Amino acid sequence: MNKASAGSPKGTHLEPGKAAEVIFFPPYSTCQLCRNHLADVCFEECAPARDYRRFQLKEKIDLLTMPRFPLQDFLEEMSPNVRQIVVAIYIAKITDFLQGV
Repeated sequence: MNKASAGSPKGTHLEPGKAAEVIFFPPYSTCQLCRNHLADVCFEECAPARDYRRFQLKEKIDLLTMPRFPLQDFLEEMSPNVRQIVVAIYIAKITDFLQGV
């Protein structure tokens, strides 16, 4: 999986009658776990702010299908608020896995 460096453009969001704007996605692999990933709310709120303000965990995600914990991003890129969300997601899924849920 290619990692994007912080601040690297990942795509454009085109609206009729408007010039293309560059969207910067957070470089975290856990973005793919969000139900809003690549939806309008992602482009309009989360990506420009580079945070998980509208993060909603996709249904039927389990520990075995999740990406590895993004340790490098966690240590070097994530804000304290994003770190809190990422840790909560992984702790919840580890707990579910250990309890057989």
